[in-house]
Amino acid sequence: MKAMRPGAWLRHHRSFHLSVTGLVLLSIVGGLLALQVSQHPAYAAGNVQINAGGAAASPFVADTDFSGGTTASTPHAITTTGVTNPTPQAVYQSNRYGNFTYTIPNLTANASYTVRLHFAETYWTAAAKRIFNVSINGNQVLSNFDIFATAGGEYIAVVEQFSATASSSGSITIQFTTVTDNAQVNGIDVLSGGGSSGTPNFGPNVYIFDPSMSAHRYKARWIRSSVSRKPTNLTPSAMLSSSSRAPTTLALMLASICRWLASASCLTRSSLTAMSM
Repeated sequence: MKAMRPGAWLRHHRSFHLSVTGLVLLSIVGGLLALQVSQHPAYAAGNVQINAGGAAASPFVADTDFSGGTTASTPHAITTTGVTNPTPQAVYQSNRYGNFTYTIPNLTANASYTVRLHFAETYWTAAAKRIFNVSINGNQVLSNFDIFATAGGEYIAVVEQFSATASSSGSITIQFTTVTDNAQVNGIDVLSGGGSSGTPNFGPNVYIFDPSMSAHRYKARWIRSSVSRKPTNLTPSAMLSSSSRAPTTLALMLASICRWLASASCLTRSSLTAMSM
């Protein structure tokens, strides 16, 4: 049997150790990436934007997190001039109608969110044909809501905005209940960082709901574009809190593991080199 030259065994052992270290690192990275990919694509930044009844229309994801209802769509263009930061046309052109519920999961437990509900009447040509109620987390926020009457006509976008708090399990439930014909919604925004001070200017066809109002006494307030205060022109991305743009826990964990493995590898190489000398 051929004898190994001095130091050969140590060099072989070092190479084996580094190979194992690389495989362990790749396994950990693969597992963490798989975990990240399995999450809902709209939830990574703390925002949920859903195209109710339709396919994905960036940044809105395809219809998801619903129970009940039926879908419909139209090729007709929707007027969005009365809404600041409207959804893509495709969102207003599709809808979910009937009696249905959206339960948005994977939110931060007990955190505040801004819920924006997008509507456009694409079927009826007169008021009082479609009337319904909307509740968020069991609290009625819209009573006898009429899309046509609120928007001012057919094929006109309108947005209703509310503040909501995620449950202890990290979810927000939005329930739509028919009064006349069928309840309907076209798009849903659940944006992190709800409860901001002041009244943002979202355009004349956006209504702000004050949670202190009871459903019985609810009255929509016009937020007119003619106000003297300079419009804030908030976008969904701007409404994210600065903390939501910070590195995620997953990224920090991955970075820590990489640093630890790199440190361990360096120590091992140093020890083996010293032994072979």
